[in-house]
Order: sequence, then C-alpha cells, then structure tokens
Amino acid sequence: MSNQKFRALIIDDSPTDQQTLSHLLTKRLNCQIETANDGLEGIDKLSRQRFSVVFLDMLMPLMNGDEVLKEIRGYPATADLPVVICSSQADPKLVKSVVKLGIFDYVLKPYNKEGVTRLVATFERLKAHAEESTSDDAPAENGRPVLLVADADNNFRHFVVTTLSEKFNVIQAGSGALAVSLVLKQRPQVLLAGPELGILGRDKLIQKLRASKATDGLKIFAVDGDNKQKGGFDSKLFEGTVPRTYIPEVFLKAIDQILVAPAVRGPNGLSVVEQLKPALVSATEQVFGMMMAVEVSETAEPTTFAPDAQALVGTISLSSYSEEKKLTITFGCDKACAAVLATKMVGEKKQVDGEEPTHRALAEVMSITGGRIENTLDEQGRTYLLGSPRVEERQGIDISSPGASLTHFVGEGGLRFCIAISASPCPSRKVAKTDLKEGWVLAQDVPVANAEPVLKGTQLSAETLSQIQSIGPEEIEIFEPV
Repeated sequence: MSNQKFRALIIDDSPTDQQTLSHLLTKRLNCQIETANDGLEGIDKLSRQRFSVVFLDMLMPLMNGDEVLKEIRGYPATADLPVVICSSQADPKLVKSVVKLGIFDYVLKPYNKEGVTRLVATFERLKAHAEESTSDDAPAENGRPVLLVADADNNFRHFVVTTLSEKFNVIQAGSGALAVSLVLKQRPQVLLAGPELGILGRDKLIQKLRASKATDGLKIFAVDGDNKQKGGFDSKLFEGTVPRTYIPEVFLKAIDQILVAPAVRGPNGLSVVEQLKPALVSATEQVFGMMMAVEVSETAEPTTFAPDAQALVGTISLSSYSEEKKLTITFGCDKACAAVLATKMVGEKKQVDGEEPTHRALAEVMSITGGRIENTLDEQGRTYLLGSPRVEERQGIDISSPGASLTHFVGEGGLRFCIAISASPCPSRKVAKTDLKEGWVLAQDVPVANAEPVLKGTQLSAETLSQIQSIGPEEIEIFEPV
C-alpha cells in the first residue's frame, strides 16, 4: 500500500464539504477520490469498487451516516474497511453509538486549521494501519526464525527481504510505532533497527521493547552501527550492529557473524493482562481523540500526584464465566484533570462545576474503553461480559496492584491520568435457590432429581430457574453478576 495511492470514498451531501475534503486529500495527501452525494449512492459505489477508506458524513438525506455505517459493517467485503466520520455533530451519545459500530476516527467539521491538522494526523495513522495490514500476516510455517527490519528507507527494507529470505521469514516496518505492533503480534527472534523511525525514535523504541516481558529472547541490532548517523545511538541497548550496505555478500557475512542459529521462540506465554495492554493503550487514545478531540499519549515517565490529592477513580469489569476470570480496568486522575475531562465532554464553551459532570464523563470514558476491550477479546474468540462503570472519589490516586499493568498518559489541556488493567479469578458466592434470578450464571453443576444436571456456566433462563427452584438443592453457587 505504501507505494500505491489511497482510494478514498467521500460520502457527504454538502458540495462545499466534499470539495474542501477532496482538495485536502488529493493535493496534500495524494489520494484518489470518489464522491457520493448521499448514503444510497455511497453504498452502491462500495458494492462495485474497492476503496482504502471511507469519509462519512452523519446527517444526510435518504440515509444517515450511522445507517450507512451499519450497512458497511454488515457486508463481508467492507466489514473491516476503515471509516472516518466527518461531522459537525459532537453529541457524546452519537459518538458512542458509532464507536460501538467500529470507526477509525471521528473528525469534527468545519475543516478549519484544527480540523485539517486532525485529518492529516488521521491519514498518517491510516497509512500505518494499511502498512500493518499488509505486513501483519503470519510468516509461513517453514521452520525459519522471524526477522523484523524496522527502517524508514523502503529500499533498504526491500534489500533485507530479498537478501535474507532464505535464512529468515522477514517482516518489515517503516516506523517505530508499527515496529512495536509487529513485535507484539509476530514475536520475531531478531530485530534490525534503523536510525530513522519517525516520531518514535530508535533508542526510545528499543527502551520500550526492553521494558516489556513480551520481548524476552529478542535479539536487537542497530543498523548503521558505524555511528555515522547524526546523534549516534546507545550501544548498551543493542546486542550488536549491522552495517548499512547494499552488497549481498557483505551483508550476509555480517549477519552470519552476529547471529548464531537464533532459537525459535516458544508458544506465547504472555498473561492476559500483558496481551491486552497494547489494545487498552490504543483504545484510550482513540476514545479521547474521538469523543473529546484531544490527543493523549502514553508516557514512559510516571505521572506523579500528591499523596493526599483528591482523586476520581473509575472502574469497569469484564467477566468470562468459561475462563472463570475477571478483568478490571481502573482509571485514576486528580480533580483538576477530571474537570478538564468533563469540560471537553460537554464542549469547550461550557464551564463545568460540581461533581456530577465529572462522574458522568469518567463513567462514559470507562464504558466505551471497556467496550473496545470487549470487542478485542471477542475477536480472539473469547466471550467476556462488560459490567457497568463505577466512579468514586478517593484520597490518593494509587491504583496499582500486584500483577496489574499500569500505564500513564498525558494530553493537552492539563490531562494527566493513569489506567491499570488487572486479572483475578471470577468471584462466586452461594445464594439460596429461592433468591436466584434469571440471567445469573451457575458456578457449579446443579443436580436435579430425575433429570440431567444443569451444568456449570449455564445462564439461567426462566425454564432452568423454575426447574432448580422447584427441585434443586437449597443453596446454589453462582458467579457474581457483572
């Protein structure tokens, strides 16, 4: 995709907005453009042509944007197509509804200076997404170890792929951000890191990888190890160096010298918390960007709060009765950050006073973030049920706990907060059979006289509830409802 133009479909009934967005995408971002004046025309073009991305207005005649989005997601050929909502509507309920359907971003009109900046940033993420989708297929199961070359120079990446294809399954990344994603997904044994990797520079990238248990056993080598690149590099972060050369014999000899039969990594041993951390970070960044038009990002430096700070803490849980596991996502911030968050939710022009708006804003963030994690687990074939958010005020913002993954975030306007995700056994308790309720899930097999037992993990229907209450044992163990 990196060497091809994006094909974008703009579905918008406003000729002015169509023209403005088309000009931006063609002149500044090198896209090929098709337009549709309403949802029906857009769906017709999607059924007959292939596009890289859809830019979709919300308020249109014949079919609104949310109706078009449902059609896109319901058709197999476009179910995973990136969709960017471009709308003047900033109602959090509307944003939440389309986020649940699956969108790439939500950009507010009009296309002023801030809107154009946001669109350019969104397009850069789209390019990274397209590159990842073309590089993300699992390497062939041929017994060869996996090597990732991360370098902004497309020619050098191509050289590495063609030169090392007989020794390795080679995957490639043109940026540091994509390299992190591929390391976590593909689990390579070897990483060749070039000096130019975009915003996430080489040393910073390697520091992040070294701090993660997911990279245990990964051998990392610096490209251009002769230190000719401006700024050099931190040699302590690397196992060695690889010269930047386009002579196959020289490059192969260097690879043979630094690598001694790298062992193939074993099965994925990550805990569910470690597996979900990248998804939680991505969900948090997108929720803030789409709901509040605020860019937040993970920071390696822990955000510090006064020990006696008045904190706002939100939690939401996801429970799996088949895995007997509960995941808890916890969000912590001080009152000043909570006020900024609430102000962003209701609009910059409105002032937020009192406690109620901050509680509502944090609950909304927790609901949508939790929903994103629920979708991630569902894509893995794992059924987790999302509970309701809880928000409370607390003295102090320490939300860390043993085994939890804690991430710190910063953002414009004074946003500083942290999010933790932890796993624990799915709690259960015994209740009298007369207190059972429809929808609860059994945490034990329940023997029933003259009938087959009702099995553990069964969600009580009206029929099974009546059966157990009439002839089952007096006490029943159930999983605590989410």
